[in-house]
Amino acid sequence: MAKKFGSPDKMVMVEMPCDDMEPLIRLGDYLIVDTSQTIPKHGKLMVVGVNGCIIIRKVSKHPSDLMLLPSNSLYYPISAKQNNQNDDIRFLGTVVLLCRRFL
Repeated sequence: MAKKFGSPDKMVMVEMPCDDMEPLIRLGDYLIVDTSQTIPKHGKLMVVGVNGCIIIRKVSKHPSDLMLLPSNSLYYPISAKQNNQNDDIRFLGTVVLLCRRFL
């Protein structure tokens, strides 16, 4: 099973810190993140450091831009252009599993 999701020694668990990805990921859900997968790929959910804050976003690649998309319409997408010098953006890992507590 470990090979299916990545290398166990590169996995970390992250608690969803806010509601910016609801309804897909809820506040308090736990995410298993593969920290060896740091190259942004279209359609993947990634843990991203933006100006020192940790966020979870869906990656949307375009020919001239890379967008970080929230699921919650109350939040705005973030442009992660490689030449964007206004923000410090670091891709920290790819979400491989979602854990939700039902009780």
